[in-house]
Amino acid sequence: MSHSQDSQTTDSSHQNSQGWQATSRSTSQHSGRTPFLWNPGQHLTVVAETGLGKSTLMEWLSRQRRYKILLRSKPDEVEWRQERTISRASQLKTAKYDSFELYPHGDKNARAKEFHEALEYAYETGGWTVIIDELFYVSRLSLPAKNRRVLRLESDVEDLFTQGRSKHITVMAGLQRPVAVTRFAISQSKHVLAGVMEARDAKELSLATSRQMEVVVQNLNDYEFAWFSRPHSIMIVKLNVESQELEVLE
Repeated sequence: MSHSQDSQTTDSSHQNSQGWQATSRSTSQHSGRTPFLWNPGQHLTVVAETGLGKSTLMEWLSRQRRYKILLRSKPDEVEWRQERTISRASQLKTAKYDSFELYPHGDKNARAKEFHEALEYAYETGGWTVIIDELFYVSRLSLPAKNRRVLRLESDVEDLFTQGRSKHITVMAGLQRPVAVTRFAISQSKHVLAGVMEARDAKELSLATSRQMEVVVQNLNDYEFAWFSRPHSIMIVKLNVESQELEVLE
């Protein structure tokens, strides 16, 4: 199965090269589209506290990808649209399916083993969109290694963020805060979507994106996201769950 065929991209006729316009919040809807092109190999990270629609937005965005692997680490009300739910990474080799939700059984060690093998498989084969809804949790899972050392899954994640683009791998990661995770999650992401956050976290986020983001994210309403697209573009978006439209608030 050749996963490099995942060339489905979003289009946009409203790219804002001037950054965020603080004086305007009129609503413009783009059916099934995003305000910026999101191409295979371009990582995307969503930062928002629990309850602000992070997972719902990520699931909606993931529909634009055909070849995808979701690492599910906990029960969730969000229903991800994958073709097959599996409990072992070895089941990813089933050629007749293109999208998977990996939800391992057992304790942390069991989840670490399966997630590690899945991340390695994605890296080796290429072309996948790897979705990690809770990057903080997954990155801290670990496995016993040689010489009494411990292999943390953060190393697998960093390999995808820093070397995956040449293999047409896209990482979509979810964070509750822009701290305590690998810095590559934000610095290596072409697209960073952030919900409303406190001043300290806003400052931290701005250091890896743009100074404008520090102000923007502190002035968002619930369920709104500032979409930062490198090098300097920002748009405010909100997912309308009922209509399944991504509203661009310009």
